[in-house]
Amino acid sequence: QIVLGTDAVHEHVDDNVDITDMAIYEEEAFDCLLCSHVLEHVPDDRSAISELFRVLKPGGWGLIMVPIDLSLKETLEVSVEPGDESARWRLYGQGDHVRMYSEAGFLDRLREAGFEVNRVTCHDLGEEVCWQSGISLPSALFAVKRP
Repeated sequence: QIVLGTDAVHEHVDDNVDITDMAIYEEEAFDCLLCSHVLEHVPDDRSAISELFRVLKPGGWGLIMVPIDLSLKETLEVSVEPGDESARWRLYGQGDHVRMYSEAGFLDRLREAGFEVNRVTCHDLGEEVCWQSGISLPSALFAVKRP
């Protein structure tokens, strides 16, 4: 069993790779994946999601997590001047985010890429598991599968 850590900019990972172009990996290379709080930083998240789908084997699964604002009906993506961190903080809650996802918008993007998506909540996992894992009660995890 091989576990790889990847990142576009940080050292001390197995592979430095841009999530929007992971050509170093063959199609259907991985049985599972974990993408935690990456897509909100990526200007072209649709390409990144498509790449995640491409490198996952049929029947493979993963967890893809992003911050979601439950009050939003649509994903918020406002063009912000490069370097304008104050606008990003105001809009997205962090200076290096490029969008704030709505739940529906995030699910749509995953499904557009071809993923089957299962929404897993603290009701499913149990409050104790969520508490121990640092998952807030209204949160959800999104388990994806490549059919």
